[in-house]
Amino acid sequence: LDPGRTHVFTATIQHEEGNLETRRCSEKERRCYSGVKRKACQIEKLKLRTGIKTIETGFPSAKTVDMEKTNAYVTYDLINIPRLFRFYDEKSAPFRFYDYQGRQRSNAEMANILINGGKKYNKTKQSRKQRKK
Repeated sequence: LDPGRTHVFTATIQHEEGNLETRRCSEKERRCYSGVKRKACQIEKLKLRTGIKTIETGFPSAKTVDMEKTNAYVTYDLINIPRLFRFYDEKSAPFRFYDYQGRQRSNAEMANILINGGKKYNKTKQSRKQRKK
């Protein structure tokens, strides 16, 4: 998205004279449909529990021309790479798959909103919890 743009799409159609229908989906709604925030929180908790977060935040900068700082980066990387490989092995594949599923779900929901209103614009398709708001 461009800076300052908050909606992924905005569609307007006029069925009859004076009957203007506008459907839109914001970036925040798209992220909610895909479940990005919830999964990111789960991964952050897992990183904290296993100590990976401290390793990742402790990395010295790789963007330098100073040879001593470059050597410090490479040394830190070589010391901690086995722990990072253990964390990011095949056990992390479900995280990527769930992200893929979330992207597919959000794309389908946005297409549903654009084509026939989806749950957002159709009161009969909304869950009871959403209607009480």
